[in-house]
Amino acid sequence: MAGNVSERHPDYLDRESEWKLVRDCARGETKIKAEAEEYLPKPSAFNAENAPKGLYQAYQQRAQFPDIFDPTVNGLAGTIHRTEAQINLPAKLEPLWEKATPDGLTLEAFHARITRELLETGRYSILVGASSEGSDMVWLAGYSTEALINWSESRDFFVLDESGKVRNGFTWEDSKKFRVLELIDGVYSVRIFQGDNLNEVHRVTPQAKGGKPLEEIPFVVIGARDLSVKPETPPLIGVARSAVAIYQLSADYRWQLFMTGQETPTFINCDAPD
Repeated sequence: MAGNVSERHPDYLDRESEWKLVRDCARGETKIKAEAEEYLPKPSAFNAENAPKGLYQAYQQRAQFPDIFDPTVNGLAGTIHRTEAQINLPAKLEPLWEKATPDGLTLEAFHARITRELLETGRYSILVGASSEGSDMVWLAGYSTEALINWSESRDFFVLDESGKVRNGFTWEDSKKFRVLELIDGVYSVRIFQGDNLNEVHRVTPQAKGGKPLEEIPFVVIGARDLSVKPETPPLIGVARSAVAIYQLSADYRWQLFMTGQETPTFINCDAPD
């Protein structure tokens, strides 16, 4: 297969900056200010001063970022989940109510996580797995918007970025890992690529009960409005953009207030200010 497993779909690259914006706004002022000039451009006049870095830090520190994005998400999620969802499960799957995910989330808590992700980025993915081949009991693995990096419109190919921090004793180290889900000759197959060189380290053909291979990928991509694999505009991106605009206006306004309030020496009828 041509290319590298870590390559991104063109639609991913097109939406990546929007996802970063809403994620940063959800984190709030600390994250926004850490991104410095990405959200608050440096005034050109600061570059002419003797200490432009110090001026910009003061300019940024006085500004206030309105933390309105995350409360908006929380409020909408609370409204959506004001009553428990009515879900009918077969008897064999009823244990999912108490433990739906590998990290122990209940089905209702997992449902709430999906809602929040859809409100933030407009996309979330779920992979269905089982503890053993042909097991009756399944689990649901959720993947954030950023984790699904590549796919095909025909839904026979998905690439999931599972990279992250791995504990090594008392320290945490970066670990690269990608999971490829694909249909090969009509049979579901999973490949794992890992390590700095992203070598293939594992390949498996999951089976249903009775040893029968699966003929479709048990993976669903959820959008804010439908189940299309094509990413859409984050539902609340307007709130994020407005918050950044208010932040920039706050920086200019507060800086001008500061400069206006400073004492200014004035010389009258003098040839030189000795």
